[in-house]
Amino acid sequence: MANSTLANPAPLGLMGFGMTTILLNLHNTGLFALDVAILAMGIFYGGIAQVLAGLLEFKKNDGDHLWCQRLLSGDGRGAE
Repeated sequence: MANSTLANPAPLGLMGFGMTTILLNLHNTGLFALDVAILAMGIFYGGIAQVLAGLLEFKKNDGDHLWCQRLLSGDGRGAE
């Protein structure tokens, strides 16, 4: 049975993916230079937050969201 005391970590992982994608696309269009703020957002919010969300999904034993988080965080294997 899943632990219901944890909040749903899926929004954390999906927002990390979405915000990182938007910032990198703003850089690719030439609106912003690639500076420390964009790199830090990509590393910490886009990378570490997605891994943390995946670990929380594993603790909740939620296989559907865990597969999505592992796929977006670069593991690429999904839930096996």
